[in-house]
Amino acid sequence: MACPEHKANNFIKFISVLVAVVLIVLGVLKFYFTPDIPILVGIWTVYWIIFGLLLILVELNVRLVKEYFGFMIEYCGKGMFVIFCGTLMIDSFVDPHILHESIVGLLIIFAGFLIIIVGYSAMPSQNFPPPPVPV
Repeated sequence: MACPEHKANNFIKFISVLVAVVLIVLGVLKFYFTPDIPILVGIWTVYWIIFGLLLILVELNVRLVKEYFGFMIEYCGKGMFVIFCGTLMIDSFVDPHILHESIVGLLIIFAGFLIIIVGYSAMPSQNFPPPPVPV
């Protein structure tokens, strides 16, 4: 049977990859279905795709990415980055035609908080020593 830390780590990897795929797919679909996209919105959408690829590369343990984005190795850093990605999608709240992006942005923010909570709840407590191992 797997330990709680291992289960939590697998869950966090699954959520991170799911968020990354959603960011990439929505970015590509926005370019595909918006023929005359404004330049600023296009740059914003490229950020979605880049950040989605970055999340996938972190989960694949690419050394170069871990070296320059080391904050994403820890649960809190990864969760905060996912929350940041969600806030990038909520920027389009003013346009009622793009409400789906805002809803997905809120779900991504929820996923970021979930990563932080699950990551820290599965960590062993520092207040209590580990139980003695019988010999």
